[in-house]
Amino acid sequence: MIARLFRRAFRPAAMALAIACLALGLSWAIQDRIDGLFDNLVAGVAIGVALVLFAAWYYDSDRARRFGFLLSVWLWSSVAAVAFMNLAGWTSGLLALAWAILAGGSYWAEVDSTRTP
Repeated sequence: MIARLFRRAFRPAAMALAIACLALGLSWAIQDRIDGLFDNLVAGVAIGVALVLFAAWYYDSDRARRFGFLLSVWLWSSVAAVAFMNLAGWTSGLLALAWAILAGGSYWAEVDSTRTP
């Protein structure tokens, strides 16, 4: 049985990624971190990924959810790389890497669940 929230299927990994991306996007849009262009790019992509994942939940779209997961992998891998290269702290880099692994694993699980043996 699939858990439901507001009569829609609730996918915890997708919702957690959407909230994390929204938080990342808002924090990078408000604060100056590295470079204005890169900050704005990361903030825009993060907010876009959050909107895609929220829309995928609202419209129950597997295709949009998979697309959101793939964008999340790119986003969080980029954030992890920047954190490691700028020595922003290994904790920030490892947390971003963990989000990237969660997004990749969720994508594989979504793709694998649509295949028929």
